[in-house]
This record gives sequence, C-alpha cells and structure tokens, in this order.
Amino acid sequence: MFWTSWNDWAIRSRLAPVVKVAQMVKRHITGILNYYSHKITNAVAECTNGVVETIKRKARGYRNLNNLKTAILFHCGGLKLDGMTPGSGLVPR
Repeated sequence: MFWTSWNDWAIRSRLAPVVKVAQMVKRHITGILNYYSHKITNAVAECTNGVVETIKRKARGYRNLNNLKTAILFHCGGLKLDGMTPGSGLVPR
C-alpha cells in the first residue's frame, strides 16, 4: 500500500519536519481513510460550535443558561424574518 511505503520512507529520511508529518498522519490515518470511504466530516458541528462561541463572546456572558439557549436558537435556528413588519406580532406579510 502506498501509505505504508511512504511512511517507511518518511521515518527513515531523518528530516525532522517530514518525520513530524509522518507521525501526525500515522496518528490520524484511520480518520483520513474513513473520510474517503464515507465522505462524512464534522465540519457542520465545528461551524455550529464556532457560531455559538461567537454568540457567547459578543454577549460577554449570560446571566443564566436559558438566555444563552434563546440566543443560540435565535441565531442558529433558521428563523426567517424577511417580510416581517416591526410591531406586528411577527406575522408574515
């Protein structure tokens, strides 16, 4: 297999940066090969986590967990406010 021969070469090369990459790839080879088998990543979860962290940072903290949950649902819930008129009780036009 290509991976095995490349890893052997990289470890024997004694070039510190190449050895470091080879060790990193070896630690993550299962996940790398799983991606090519299933075409699934955790990118959506990472993106959502980044959005939640941004919400927390912008607010500089929340007084209680319910306020944080409300802010997350408001920003990440997919609520469409297009066509809403202010003060109309959020009834679409």
